[in-house]
Amino acid sequence: MRAGASKRTTLRPRGTHMADNEFWGTTAAVASTPVAIVAGLTNGSYQAATGAGSFNHGFESAMKTVTGSAHRFGNDHGTTITRAVITGFVGLAFATARDITKRT
Repeated sequence: MRAGASKRTTLRPRGTHMADNEFWGTTAAVASTPVAIVAGLTNGSYQAATGAGSFNHGFESAMKTVTGSAHRFGNDHGTTITRAVITGFVGLAFATARDITKRT
């Protein structure tokens, strides 16, 4: 982009890919960490017990699979997630305001 040019926001054509959303990608990856740890422990233990590979290899491959999938999901659906969060907060605000007005 040339200096001084503004970045225009336009509606994207239907079926095109949304821009990556690194915030939601990272958030989803962090939120999936407990599941990834359990999957890693299970896979690592299974591989070590059956002789199919080392514990570290099994643990790492399961961790990367779970957190990588969560990160991609957050990147791909970040706009939808943001809309859902905002809609939830707006609904909560209206419900709270309604309850407050009923009490008075």
